[in-house]
Amino acid sequence: MAARTAPRRRIGSRRITVPAGVCALLMVWGLSGPVPAHAAGLPTLSIDSPRVIEGNPAPSVVPVGPPTVMTFTVTLSAVPTEAASVRYTTVPLAPADVSDFVSSTGQLVWAPGDAVSKTFDVLVISDTEVESDEEVRVTLYAPIGAVSLSGLGLDGTGTILNDDRGPRYSFSSPSVCEGSAGTLTTLTLNVGLVDLPDRFTGRVAAAWGLSTSIASGLGRADANLDFVDASGNLVWDNDPTTPAPGYGTKQQVSVTVIGDDTPELDETLTIGLLSPINSGFGSPPVDRGFGVIRNDDGASCG
Repeated sequence: MAARTAPRRRIGSRRITVPAGVCALLMVWGLSGPVPAHAAGLPTLSIDSPRVIEGNPAPSVVPVGPPTVMTFTVTLSAVPTEAASVRYTTVPLAPADVSDFVSSTGQLVWAPGDAVSKTFDVLVISDTEVESDEEVRVTLYAPIGAVSLSGLGLDGTGTILNDDRGPRYSFSSPSVCEGSAGTLTTLTLNVGLVDLPDRFTGRVAAAWGLSTSIASGLGRADANLDFVDASGNLVWDNDPTTPAPGYGTKQQVSVTVIGDDTPELDETLTIGLLSPINSGFGSPPVDRGFGVIRNDDGASCG
């Protein structure tokens, strides 16, 4: 009987004779060209995107309770007929960082006939900060006996939902007599914190600035004509080691009023807050206060 001729394969610029059995093995491993997962008869991987509420710290702030756990589920597209495994690792995504969760790395393993889904947990570090929702990425890599959808790696994204709210702001409504031309008068508006949540901690801050405004029956105060334009920052902190005032302190915003001798309507100006930290404006929003410069030209201003 004639000997079976082995197929010839090209490697680089050379053609060599490769035994049929070895050629088949090369095809399975993809060394003679990419082999799609389904062509090799291997199941594919997928990973879900869980969402969990952040929770509050324990035990120093609230009674001891179970930690907040984010559970990821990795699923094969079919029941495995051979052993399969994949490795995973966590990666922070802005604005999350390593202080928001415990980094986790490990491996999931399937035996032949196992259920298609396996899970692993990522421990979330709770806090009382008012912040945006945060995301944690998990990357799957180094699959054995199963391949990812991309063939290179696969990512899942978990979301840590913020459940903390900060205090809101309150404003006084001051007024001051304008004064004569060439004089400067101070209009002082008080800003305080209200609706402070239980067990709230952290620094509260907001930037402030002045703007013109018009109220019914009143005139408009113009920057650097009726008052000196200004801006600044307000900060509260209950930590006694910091110089910032405590939560219960009302802080003052002082506005310099420029006097004149022109009879006119009383005028209004606005003190607005921007970029709050660990605080909110509520609904409806309370993010500004109003002051009135009272006319004293040709009229009584008592």
